[in-house]
Amino acid sequence: MIKRTSLFRALVPFLSLIAVAAQGAEQIQAPVLRSGNCWKFRISSKPPSGVSFPNKPPDGTFILRLNKNIEVLEIVDEKEVPSDQRGSILRLLGFPRQGDPQSPLLQFPLYVGKEWQYSVKYTLTHTVNVKVVSEERVVTQAGIFQTLRIERTRQYATANPRWGTGIVTIGGAYFYSPKTKSIVKYDTEGDDGSVASIELLAFESSNNRQSCWAES
Repeated sequence: MIKRTSLFRALVPFLSLIAVAAQGAEQIQAPVLRSGNCWKFRISSKPPSGVSFPNKPPDGTFILRLNKNIEVLEIVDEKEVPSDQRGSILRLLGFPRQGDPQSPLLQFPLYVGKEWQYSVKYTLTHTVNVKVVSEERVVTQAGIFQTLRIERTRQYATANPRWGTGIVTIGGAYFYSPKTKSIVKYDTEGDDGSVASIELLAFESSNNRQSCWAES
């Protein structure tokens, strides 16, 4: 009994250190989006090789502006045009949508070491694994930001004449900035030939049209 008590006393400082370290991990809470917030993104995407989709993946320069809801505009011939891909773009960038207040890309609170998993149903069911791996300083056209690096792997099983039978993996990393309340950079590439790249071009916390809407 004495030996067990002594062992427990010896472990107390060690267990306390573990508890303090866990509590000390900085947690990033969900942002408060306000009227006047606006973001400008460049999105480049290529679908899987040899596959046709009813809807073309978003590709171009897009502006997101928050009034009562998030308005999504595309720059076409140097003009702002309402995008017909609003839902796809909000999902791709990790913004909340009606009926989906928290994107599966950004499961707040965020902190280094957090992991989660979810599934997405397309023609096939895709399993997605996500992990916040580190803090990282990222350079974008919009500026230099301190971010959380989040790595994401999406997998699905396929039996296809072109790729054969097996598991297709789409892997990549995106970077979340508390300052811009958004993902500022995102690069992903898949075994199926799919490629996507996103970069924040401008951000404004108030309705400063010249900064957020200026030509790139």
